[in-house]
Amino acid sequence: MAREEPDLSRERLARVLALTRNASPQQIASTAPRLLDRLRERLEGASEDEAPALRVEIERLEASLAAATMKPSRPGGSGLSERLRPEKVGALLGVAFALVFLIAYAAGFRIIRESDDDAASYEVADAQLILDGRLPGATLRVLDADREELFFKVPAEGAQLVLEAGRYALEVGREDCPDQWTRSVYFEAGQTRRFEPTLCIGEGELVVRSNVAGDRLTIDGLDVGPTGEKAHLVGVGDHDVRIEKAGFEPFEGKVRIRPDESLELRAELAPAEAGGPVGRPMPVTKVAPAPVPGGGRGRPDGLDLSGLQNEIDADTQRTEVVNPDLDFDDLATSITTGGGSTVWHDRVAADMLARYDLDRSGRIDRLEESEAIPCDHWVEIERDFDSGGLGLTMGRYYGFDGSEWHPGALGFAKAHRSAVFERMKECGLRS
Repeated sequence: MAREEPDLSRERLARVLALTRNASPQQIASTAPRLLDRLRERLEGASEDEAPALRVEIERLEASLAAATMKPSRPGGSGLSERLRPEKVGALLGVAFALVFLIAYAAGFRIIRESDDDAASYEVADAQLILDGRLPGATLRVLDADREELFFKVPAEGAQLVLEAGRYALEVGREDCPDQWTRSVYFEAGQTRRFEPTLCIGEGELVVRSNVAGDRLTIDGLDVGPTGEKAHLVGVGDHDVRIEKAGFEPFEGKVRIRPDESLELRAELAPAEAGGPVGRPMPVTKVAPAPVPGGGRGRPDGLDLSGLQNEIDADTQRTEVVNPDLDFDDLATSITTGGGSTVWHDRVAADMLARYDLDRSGRIDRLEESEAIPCDHWVEIERDFDSGGLGLTMGRYYGFDGSEWHPGALGFAKAHRSAVFERMKECGLRS
């Protein structure tokens, strides 16, 4: 009677071990322990759902390895085979094969003889992954079990993928959700597995305040009444906030809520502009020197420094007295390039926008943008501003404190200035 083939033939076992089809039993025996050790390490850290499949893999490999490396005795050979009679050798082989069969049977395997056509169809059988549920904007990533190699990155909603049999790590995420759905899954050949991932799980509280009464607050397009102390229960993720009142410019922003988080947003509505110049001019402006008599070149004569001093004092509320012996060149340089000057402001504003205007809107107008500015950067800007000797705090000078607003101050939007001012105070800047 023909002997039934083991669960994995020698050729198929060699392919599993990444060896050539005609690999010798010695090559198989020396390579298989590494794979077995790796499977046993995974088994130690596996969950209750994953452990049974890993045990089956290990037992199947052990049984096939024992059958593939078993050596029949040869008459006339040397060593142990010379001391054994043929009938004893046959008995020992029968006992070993029976043990292998019992181990495989206890693990749930059945030894089935396969034709060449059946083996070919088994080798090419693939598994299928299907995702159900609403997942707009989410992305599915399929990686190897160790999360070192990315196989697929596709839209998650309605995803259907054909995979080779094996273990994979699945990840489903979306930019506006702080959480992520992950699974480690083993796919058997021909198996179809379906999952229904969930994202943005949980809720948080959002409190929105403004500087005016009788306003209207909408969250994600839903009117929830006026701003104030009321906490609004919202889901985890990003939310659009809009505050409106007749006669004022509307405030718009975006906030991100994390699970069980309580967040307070402070917004300042600015009066609607009626046209014409907006805001106040720079307190210190460049003063052109008087022309030299006779059209000559050189240092201008007859400049009245006291008049210039009076103009500076009237606009910036300074009380210091300018030294009448101050050199004009030094004074002109201080006015036009020092802290608080137009040149200084434009340079600082350009740097702030380059670093923190995350959505490239041309203004720093979102909470996540202003909060990204580190305190040491704010302290450095204030120290540089104070070197101009204008006698005002930076928050007062540009209107962050609620006074008259300087348009485009340091690259910030007017509607966002109260949030910026709170951040400046948190960083220890003078108010």
